[in-house]
Amino acid sequence: MTSHPPTSPRDTTHGSSRERQSRYSHTVRPLSYDLYMLSPQPGEDPMETVELLEEREEAAAPDPVIAERNRRIADALLATTSNYTESEIEFDVIAEQNGISVEEARAKHRCIELTEDGGVQITLSDEHAWINFPYWDSLDPKHLADEIATASQLIALPTGWQLYDPQLEKFIDPARDANEFAEAFGVGVAHVQRIAAERSSADTGVMSHEDYLLANQPTELERLRLQSLVWEPTGRELLSKLGGGSGGRALDVGCGAMGWLRILSDWVGASGQVVGADIDENMLNAARSFLEEDEITNVELVVDDLFESKLEPHSFDLVHARYQIAPLGRGSEQVASHRRLVKPGGSLVLEEWDLASWHFNPPAPAAERLIRLLSEIFAGLGGEAGRGLRELLRDVGVEEPEIDAHVIALKPGHPYLRLPLQFSVALEARLLEAVSEDELASLRNEAEAELAEAGRWGTTFTLIQGWGRLGG
Repeated sequence: MTSHPPTSPRDTTHGSSRERQSRYSHTVRPLSYDLYMLSPQPGEDPMETVELLEEREEAAAPDPVIAERNRRIADALLATTSNYTESEIEFDVIAEQNGISVEEARAKHRCIELTEDGGVQITLSDEHAWINFPYWDSLDPKHLADEIATASQLIALPTGWQLYDPQLEKFIDPARDANEFAEAFGVGVAHVQRIAAERSSADTGVMSHEDYLLANQPTELERLRLQSLVWEPTGRELLSKLGGGSGGRALDVGCGAMGWLRILSDWVGASGQVVGADIDENMLNAARSFLEEDEITNVELVVDDLFESKLEPHSFDLVHARYQIAPLGRGSEQVASHRRLVKPGGSLVLEEWDLASWHFNPPAPAAERLIRLLSEIFAGLGGEAGRGLRELLRDVGVEEPEIDAHVIALKPGHPYLRLPLQFSVALEARLLEAVSEDELASLRNEAEAELAEAGRWGTTFTLIQGWGRLGG
């Protein structure tokens, strides 16, 4: 069974139970459907009980009996389907961030987290469990109800916990209450679609986060954070070629959950300033958590529309954008927008991909079939955007653009090997225009098996970097 890249509880976007509870008003809806398993307490609000349980669990000493029970539950869930994976928690990172020992970190953060490729997430704690999934219209409520019924039964057998639905405000039986559940899920889907419609910019030319091909998927935040870590050394190498940036002002366009924020923070130093801009507030919230974790204080995060930017023109010594052209497919407009923000004499840095080097060794037919399907999707938008960077930079006034390229060899078991599977979830609706649901499911299952085989390594797509200075 392969696992997701290492995470820590501080990486989660779920928030406290009090924050979660406040979202169940008639005027505010969450962007995911949440369920809880716990022992009912007569006369108590179940959501208040969840909050009390979380506080008690955090303060309690580890119980080896409970740990073994949760391990058995997790193993049973993993055995039900190959689509579940278990998140690996970086206890050494948690220890360093909180000034505690690794043993203390293990004791404090001892929940087990499982994620299913279709979006279902399960968290097992000492005295309760949490099940949630996104409001995707591609998810079948009947299939979800069946999956929840199976999972809740496996959790209930050794614990006696019951399933509470905050949306329906009652303890439920997934089979008995399937119609009510489907109706509540449909209301949530409609709510999310209404938000998307309100933010749509099809008639105005303004970009919303819905326009970004990979936006609004739970796996997307995870992918962007991992992506930043994988490619960070190549970014530092490029900045070293530009010379010192101390005291400067730099912008990371579409920074997502991490982007270039850390390396730009180092480049401009304590006397400089970095602005991270993104259209998606959820991504900026994740970036804000990352900055707090790393105690980075010279970065400002702003919601900004690439095509109708409110940022001050000609105010940045460096503007950087990565993997923005291929998903949006409006290269000339995008680069012109970037150029408007660069000071005279400042630098514009673009990074895009060329997919030709994206392979597995030995070959993985199913995973590489997914790559070909994904390539066809991007070909209809920005295509192999990396190959056009020199021309795009010349068009906005960079006389002799610099170009570099990087491919990374990924060792067996490296989490970035799973990128085709992550993309297949984020782009499922597009993929289903080319293949059937059964074929896509089969490709995913086969790719999972391929990537789990010992010894299989791979090469990334080629990261192409283009940059240069702009005149007055």
